[in-house]
Amino acid sequence: MDLSGGTTSKASRWVRTSAFFVAPFQVPQPDGHAKAGGIILAVLVAALAAAITALVRIMDRARMRSEEAGHLQARIADALVAENLSITVRTEVPRWRHRPVTIDVRGAAPSPKLRDDALALAIREATRSGLDFRVVDRVAVVPPSLSRRAA
Repeated sequence: MDLSGGTTSKASRWVRTSAFFVAPFQVPQPDGHAKAGGIILAVLVAALAAAITALVRIMDRARMRSEEAGHLQARIADALVAENLSITVRTEVPRWRHRPVTIDVRGAAPSPKLRDDALALAIREATRSGLDFRVVDRVAVVPPSLSRRAA
């Protein structure tokens, strides 16, 4: 029974007739195992996100601590250069956060007084930084007469 007056194709008849016979779509209900799997997956994703966040925070703190130690080394070295002392400073940051920064003071001082002044200067600058530190003294007292012969 075509109202348009012409012949109808099979496709158009199927569309017209099938519209009345569409079966309702039913969502399958998950069983208990599927729900548990989803919960386990959500917990694993949350644990992975927490682990990544913790790792990023630890690495950021280590980087910041290393930068602070570098600034401390530069401050001590600048103060020693201002005093015309040929003493070098090296800072070392331990892997564990609660350990102090190691300040390695090396070089040669012409007198025991200048050696003590250099160490006091390093300790004073390190105290100003607010970091926990320990100073390793490797400054040798070499009289000027011996240092000229060696050069």
